[in-house]
Amino acid sequence: VASSEEVSDLSDAVAASQEDLDELLANSSVFSGDVNINSTATLAAFKSIGSGLAIVNGNVIITTNADMVHADVQAVVDQILTVTKDFTYTSHASTYAETTFNNLSGVQTLTLKQGGGYKAQGLVSATNIVLNDTWESNVTIVDLRGLTTVTNLSNEGVANGVLKFNKATEMHLTSLAKF
Repeated sequence: VASSEEVSDLSDAVAASQEDLDELLANSSVFSGDVNINSTATLAAFKSIGSGLAIVNGNVIITTNADMVHADVQAVVDQILTVTKDFTYTSHASTYAETTFNNLSGVQTLTLKQGGGYKAQGLVSATNIVLNDTWESNVTIVDLRGLTTVTNLSNEGVANGVLKFNKATEMHLTSLAKF
């Protein structure tokens, strides 16, 4: 039979372990589940998570609207480093400020629709990359300079390997040895 002192020591150790576990979970950079931002309220909620979005174990779906402050959208996107499933970003208008995805390093499928350009300079690997060309007259740059591995790369709705932006003055696929 354990003494009351031993039971107390064991209880204290369990409490200390729980505090350590709570701290680890609070500082965890893995978010399990989907990130779906489609309103100012959901934008504020995910922005408050901050670096807890570094690794998203799920999908990321961001659909902007005119009420969203672009700096907040960019702040959330900047926190996301890896997505285990798909990342879809849809701007509501070609005139909405360009969002950059330079901190993103890996994703299954990256689907982007916006004006201005497509910049994912830190993206190293993806299975599929689909760049929407609805506003191709506003797309001045496609910058995937860090990309080393991709299976499918194209504009939306066209054959793999077709990437056409007539007004773009820069196209960077610098690290992609062969496609």
